[in-house]
Amino acid sequence: MQASVRPTTDNFALVYALRRAAALRLPLVVAFALTASFPGANARSYSFLLEGVLDAFAGLADAGIGGCVLLPADGEAADASMPARVAELAAALASPEVVTDAGYLHIQEQWRTELAAELDDAGVPLVQVEANVVVPVEVVTDKVEYAARTIRPKINRLRDDYLVPLDDDDASDHGLSLVARPGGAPASTQLPDGVADALGELKLSRAVPADELPREVENKAGQAWIAERVEAINADVSVAPVAGKHGGWRAGRDAVDAFVDGKLRQYAAERNVPSQGSTSGLSAYLHYGHIGPVSVARRVVAAKKASSSSTTRESADAFLEEMVVRRELSMNFCHFMEGESYAKYETAHEGDARQWIYTADELDAGLTHDPFWNAAQREMVLYGDMHGYARMYWSKKVIEWTESPKAAYAWLRAANDKYELDGRDPNGYVGVAWCFGRHDRPWTRRDIFGSVRYMNDKGLLRKFKDGIRQWAADINAAYEAKHNLAPGVDAWQYNPNKRPPAGNAGPSAKKQKKK
Repeated sequence: MQASVRPTTDNFALVYALRRAAALRLPLVVAFALTASFPGANARSYSFLLEGVLDAFAGLADAGIGGCVLLPADGEAADASMPARVAELAAALASPEVVTDAGYLHIQEQWRTELAAELDDAGVPLVQVEANVVVPVEVVTDKVEYAARTIRPKINRLRDDYLVPLDDDDASDHGLSLVARPGGAPASTQLPDGVADALGELKLSRAVPADELPREVENKAGQAWIAERVEAINADVSVAPVAGKHGGWRAGRDAVDAFVDGKLRQYAAERNVPSQGSTSGLSAYLHYGHIGPVSVARRVVAAKKASSSSTTRESADAFLEEMVVRRELSMNFCHFMEGESYAKYETAHEGDARQWIYTADELDAGLTHDPFWNAAQREMVLYGDMHGYARMYWSKKVIEWTESPKAAYAWLRAANDKYELDGRDPNGYVGVAWCFGRHDRPWTRRDIFGSVRYMNDKGLLRKFKDGIRQWAADINAAYEAKHNLAPGVDAWQYNPNKRPPAGNAGPSAKKQKKK
């Protein structure tokens, strides 16, 4: 249980493991291996992740299924230690088979490849089950798809075949089930003595049995355990958890209910309007595997079929396009693309003069001359989330305000990973790459951007009028209050050593000569 952290029947890796345990007449042991330094992760992302881990193991315990959290040893590198720790656990338990979920980033695929090799040396098969997409990636296609229009018919042709419920009936005949037992039987009591003893011995290798984990995510004990884990792995604590937003499959289930029963109706009309707050709010839960896309899609399809409203039906289609087609296009990109050939660098004119050049620190704090851009950045810093339309504008302006497309891409990826709860994700990486031309058509050539799509503040005002002004004002005010900044502060006021160009109230233009 690594990328699909939920004790539910739409966790197909878990259901498959239940069925195999039943067929082999053996107990099922579920493990989560905590990595010490996942690229771009920090206290915010680790806390949300670990809330999901605690919630998942509590749900498994209610179903009488045991397991453990495998902690990294001091000083171990994340990419080196995780496969070895899982292989050590399998050896200690004399497991005849290991089942894992799937991840689509290169580091996630590398872990699974290394684990397969370690287990193969011991004659133990590793089975990977895709649980975080609707249609398995290599079932859709065997290559990098050019754009949404090329992958859409391939996914939609197969989509309904995969929107079917699974159950664990055949596993429950062996006493294994995802149905909670009355009173929530402790996990360890469901394990044979030999298995429990093996887990106890593994404590020397930093294995924490599930029945020693706090059962409540949001109470003092749960938050203290999470804080201890974050401190132990030396995670960056400069990016704090988002107040009032918790991870876990139960919180994810509540978010799905709120969206389908409330926001779905206006999703098509309002999802691209930053001031409306009409996005689904599900991205972080999907990213950490706290909810599954199949069950979410089934809920939305059912709502569409049950509704007589053309508005709801249109919104259901719009959401499925985003969550299934667009999201799984990003998995396709990360799975099949080699190297960093994500963007059309040659179309963005590196040598063109730029009126504004901001430092990384100024961008990080949202200290530019543009209140709309500042609000987008600060929304992400404050709340771990940025509105999708604002994110497009945010990325485009950084291309314009940094010394080169390569520098812009590096900063955008790092900032997205640092602050977004759903950072370090195919969706985020493809979202940034789209702003450099990936999955988009060529546009009329212009300075700096070449044939890559251009966006500006005038376009925002034409599209959203006064709503975008109020959205930006509210976020900037909240950020300035939290950080004790004067209202409307920008990089020029923040850094008096800069001098604004004539006629501009902002940082000095660092003119670049065309090469």
